Amino acid sequence: MLWIQYPQASVTKVTSPDEKAFLERVVEARKAYIPYEDEFIKAAEDNDLARAKVVLLEKARPAQLLYISSLEKLVDHEVDSTKKAARAS
Repeated sequence: MLWIQYPQASVTKVTSPDEKAFLERVVEARKAYIPYEDEFIKAAEDNDLARAKVVLLEKARPAQLLYISSLEKLVDHEVDSTKKAARAS
């Protein structure tokens, strides 16, 4: 629950429209990924390893890669913004 609240709160605290767009992409990618992660965990807990494998490889992993990519793009943007601000000061 804390994680779900944190990104939503963060979206309102960003300082630029670009930052907000990158962070919103992270939040949306996470929303798409988490149900598959939950489904995978449930299948594993139920000892339904065949279903867990399918969920992991066909659903969770592709969504996870998009989530990770959105995080990397946000980090890259923040690094670039910080470097530009440092050069300007």
